[in-house]
Amino acid sequence: MSHVKKPAIPQTPKAGEPRVRFDTAVKETLEIVTGRRGAGRVVRAGIAHAGVEHGIRFLPSDATSADIIDKVNEIIEVLQ
Repeated sequence: MSHVKKPAIPQTPKAGEPRVRFDTAVKETLEIVTGRRGAGRVVRAGIAHAGVEHGIRFLPSDATSADIIDKVNEIIEVLQ
């Protein structure tokens, strides 16, 4: 799975300062972490959505402990 670089979130703007840079960085990071874009994208039943090459796939009901460990590590990678 490719690692999608999340934008650095700048300091919270003070009252009266422009918020666009801050808000955009927060929005992009949330989209990556929640799977709305990039490598965090969830793929159901092994079927990729249009334009999505990678994604977090659901584990089968007969997943082994090793499968579960791999999946947890995959999710941690997306969150970092």
